[in-house]
Amino acid sequence: ENASVAEFEKRHVVCENQGVQGEDSYLSPERMRRVSNCLGAWNIAEFIPHAFDYDLSRTNYPPDWFRSQPFLPWFRSYADQMRRISFMNRDSHLVADILLYYPQVSVWGQAAPSFFDTDRVTMMNEAIWSSDAKETDSQYAELKLRLSEARLDYQVADDYYLGQSQIEGNRLRIADSRFQTLILPPMSTIRRGTAEQVRKFYNAGGTVIAFRRLPTISTENGRDDRALAAIWSEVFDNRPSQAPYRVKTNAAGGSAYFVPRSVLDLMGAVRQYIDPDVKVVEGSPEALYVLHKVKENIHFYWMVNNTPQSRSNLLSLKTLGRPERWVLPGAGLRHA
Repeated sequence: ENASVAEFEKRHVVCENQGVQGEDSYLSPERMRRVSNCLGAWNIAEFIPHAFDYDLSRTNYPPDWFRSQPFLPWFRSYADQMRRISFMNRDSHLVADILLYYPQVSVWGQAAPSFFDTDRVTMMNEAIWSSDAKETDSQYAELKLRLSEARLDYQVADDYYLGQSQIEGNRLRIADSRFQTLILPPMSTIRRGTAEQVRKFYNAGGTVIAFRRLPTISTENGRDDRALAAIWSEVFDNRPSQAPYRVKTNAAGGSAYFVPRSVLDLMGAVRQYIDPDVKVVEGSPEALYVLHKVKENIHFYWMVNNTPQSRSNLLSLKTLGRPERWVLPGAGLRHA
């Protein structure tokens, strides 16, 4: 969410990283590499490694950078790597076709049972949150995970940014980003203005995917809002079905998918019409993350192997150009 806001506002995200890494076991340069590289693939542009303590009279917990660590002499190599990621991710633009709606209104709309007590521990207890709120939260998190695993770049927008969006042709534009697909997680509650923008996007030829259930509560009229029901009836075909999803289309080329059950069904629907930026031709696709950005009119891809083992993959990229691999941070070596 933070990276999307930064993208829309033309800023960058600062992250304190490695804050608690190793608290369950140990910290090592290899583990730091994996976490830091993944943060780069999630569009982080400035890193604050945790932490630098120089008191040798105590044992640090969680472990971090300090003078008694055997890997401290190699911090410069780590810093050079992160400096390069920061340089590329700053003042650049994420290439994403998918916009995922941030369902904050729905969760807050079902949050009343959690606030009968002002105790923070009580409020954070998942058991007292409504089933609606828990489903929205868990499925929203699952959608983000599956999109990342499928190497499909996406951004996240709440009601504010959807309200600021403009429809250009069959695309939904927010700032410099133009999306061909809008995904709605399962929700009970939504602002009517947001639902109206969903309808406008579909009528203009955009693609909308609703997952598991459509909201019936509006912030304006409360439960069983008839105006909200009319919008969904115009856009989606959500009649009971054993099919993985139902599709409704219009003369403008708009498509509305209603996916009633599995996130895997939703990913199947996405693959029907989105040409992936990166395709794995050879090698395992597991734990391989990719970021596609444009900086000064040059396309670059940040590819991350999130495993402790080296690997070989053959990848097909949608962007045409002359590939170049940079070697040895700071040495200035390049291979075409």
